[in-house]
Amino acid sequence: MTKRDHAAATIREWIKNGTYAPGAKLPSILKLAEMFGMTDQPVRKALAQLSDERLVVARNGVGVFVRDPARKAHKVLVLSPVGGTPTPHEEDTGFAGWEVYRGVAEALAGWNGDSCLALVSDYERDPRALLGRYRAESCDALLSLDARGDEIADASTWEIGYTRVVSAAYSDPVCRFHGVRVDVAAAIGAVLERAYALGHRRFALLYGANIAQVFSHLQRYRCFVEFCQARSLAPPPAAMLAIGGEAMDGYRATLRLLTDAPDITAIFAVTDNRAKGVLQALRDRGITPGKEISVIGFDGMPGIEDWDLTTVAVPRRQVGREAVALLDRTLDAPLERTVVRLEAAPVFRGSLGPAPGA
Repeated sequence: MTKRDHAAATIREWIKNGTYAPGAKLPSILKLAEMFGMTDQPVRKALAQLSDERLVVARNGVGVFVRDPARKAHKVLVLSPVGGTPTPHEEDTGFAGWEVYRGVAEALAGWNGDSCLALVSDYERDPRALLGRYRAESCDALLSLDARGDEIADASTWEIGYTRVVSAAYSDPVCRFHGVRVDVAAAIGAVLERAYALGHRRFALLYGANIAQVFSHLQRYRCFVEFCQARSLAPPPAAMLAIGGEAMDGYRATLRLLTDAPDITAIFAVTDNRAKGVLQALRDRGITPGKEISVIGFDGMPGIEDWDLTTVAVPRRQVGREAVALLDRTLDAPLERTVVRLEAAPVFRGSLGPAPGA
């Protein structure tokens, strides 16, 4: 018996006797190689053989899982703005897409079926080409992860069927298919009201220059304006700045605020990445965030807790997981158009403190 056959037979027996139940994750390839006393190559070949036998399924970047033979296997085409391995810069500027993508990958890891990845950028010029890919891959369903993907998917849903498409474009107000949406207004209101209760009356807003194209940024802008109107606050034009999405844009805007609107006590940056630049600019000027000037962000991006930033956390990984769960439900028993709603959550940290003199 070859090493590959030995590894395959052992794992097959583990599955048969219930050591690893349907949906369970197998040890990593390196761990299996160590357990079997061999290199990783025979283990990889054994897992490929078991995959051909439809006993296991590999999820890229997540691991290898035992299939559930009691359920019908499906294949889903994931239409995503991101894929592969992100660079550090992509992690900072495009982390929202990566977080949804990772949530989908985690959920698909235990899913009874296969998946394949299509990048949004490959189909923007010819959306109908996606239907060819869908058919060539013999897919049963389509999962779109952002609003651009929804627009591309819409060109093919007549043939695919609306009940077989799920959208994870969580901030898009239009939901053409089954979808997952996140309500953010209550969480933004809670953070701003906390700032008001702490004595803040002179607010600044750093919003996205792409506000006309991105609904989620327009939504955050509206929440801020409605809060100010409800509290009879009137931030001056110099305290309402449209800026780019990099941390450096937040840095430059903060320096401008300190010159043009020096009496502000709280800054709301509509993304955590911009807020990082705000925090750094204040610190470079000898200003302590949460004391002289408070800072509020939005996103809940990974690692932002290290910046001690008060923010609104959007449960993006949960969006991805819920989208797969919804897809699973509609494939087993087609549903009327269903929208799963999640809530963003305020997260209070040291960057929000009492207004000076309050």
